[in-house]
Amino acid sequence: GRRCLVPTAGELEGVGGIVAEFLNPLLQWLSQLRWVKEDTSSEVSAVELAIDFEWTTGKLLGGLLEDRARKIKALIRKLNAACRARKKPRPFPADEQKRVKSLIAIGGKMAMGFVRRPIFATHSTHDKLMELKAAYKRDRITRLRKTLK
Repeated sequence: GRRCLVPTAGELEGVGGIVAEFLNPLLQWLSQLRWVKEDTSSEVSAVELAIDFEWTTGKLLGGLLEDRARKIKALIRKLNAACRARKKPRPFPADEQKRVKSLIAIGGKMAMGFVRRPIFATHSTHDKLMELKAAYKRDRITRLRKTLK
């Protein structure tokens, strides 16, 4: 896979809306993502991206999983907009999608995300997603038990 051109923090001085403490970790993470090709048939959820960001950088986004997904999506959106305003290529070259199916395979629901799936920066992201699959399964069983009572 190929990597996308990621600007330096200096090139993005004063990026609107990105808290300084997240700018360097965001750029570090994006520089490690690899992209196979211009494939718009694959999707990635913001949940998966949030997990990969946290595992790769050690920087926690905070909040519930859905909150963390919203935060990573907002950071990507703001960074892409800042790059566009400076006539630089988008460091995250995938288009937003209201609902993607990528979590369904592990027992989740449709979720916000992006059309075009990167190769995650951290191999342990896959392991974390399998833990999430187990959590979805436990949650589904718990809800089923409550319904049957």
